[in-house]
Amino acid sequence: MIRLVALLSVLIVVLDAVESIVSLSVRIPYAWFALVQIVVYAAIGFVLRRADLRVRDVAVAALITGLVEATLGEWVALTLGAAPPTPLGVMAVVVPFVIAFDVALALGGFALGSIGRTARS
Repeated sequence: MIRLVALLSVLIVVLDAVESIVSLSVRIPYAWFALVQIVVYAAIGFVLRRADLRVRDVAVAALITGLVEATLGEWVALTLGAAPPTPLGVMAVVVPFVIAFDVALALGGFALGSIGRTARS
């Protein structure tokens, strides 16, 4: 599980870096890449369900990956110049909601991945 979470965390930060570079080079607002993140978190839940992980494990993986994205991923985007600085007070309020939304998306993907599969205790 630790390897999986580490891999997902690295991949999400790399994705944030790629999105930042594309945003700057094509002059697309960085915020538009939130749509990509929605698909990614739903796909994470779907793939992990198909890999036969339990719902608790998927939720924990999404929670930690979301935390990494909302902190380190945001820092990467800020450092590369794609995202404007966000006041710490705003981050303190927004980050928990972003993480909860990421977990909800992953659980939605998990539900989709459960279609046609039997329950596992």
